[in-house]
Amino acid sequence: MIKELVFGNETFLFSYDEYHQEWCLEGADYFGGYETDLRIDKSVFPDGDVDWEEVRKFMLYLRNDPARVMDNIISAGVVLKSLFQEVYLRVEEREVRQEVYFEMNGITFRGYSQTSPGDFIYDYLMMPYYSGDRLMNVGTYMWRASFIRYSIYGVSREF
Repeated sequence: MIKELVFGNETFLFSYDEYHQEWCLEGADYFGGYETDLRIDKSVFPDGDVDWEEVRKFMLYLRNDPARVMDNIISAGVVLKSLFQEVYLRVEEREVRQEVYFEMNGITFRGYSQTSPGDFIYDYLMMPYYSGDRLMNVGTYMWRASFIRYSIYGVSREF
């Protein structure tokens, strides 16, 4: 299944992933100079029917303040690095723990906040890398930094 979302002269094609039950816009530049995936968690919508107008508003929200989005990517990386260092305190070598960094892999849109009406909830999906050897496996799991509006409210690691 493909869903087309049009903004002026731009067309974004979302494909449906049956396994994860989500819509995905892969490798697109939708907020100004940074290509990444945008995932839409359809479980947050009543009856699983995605409100594409909400998705469009979210994409415009990101596009209207790309500097803030980039600042949040940096902040998410700092917080996730701290969690990584704690999780792998007794497993990874000290140098690896100190020199790990996170790169954006995607964003998951999760609708509107129940506690802060009118504010979007979304996750930055990030992968860890070791600066000494980018190909070194420092964790094949996706890590999440969760936001309400522009405020980070939690971090986690997927299993």
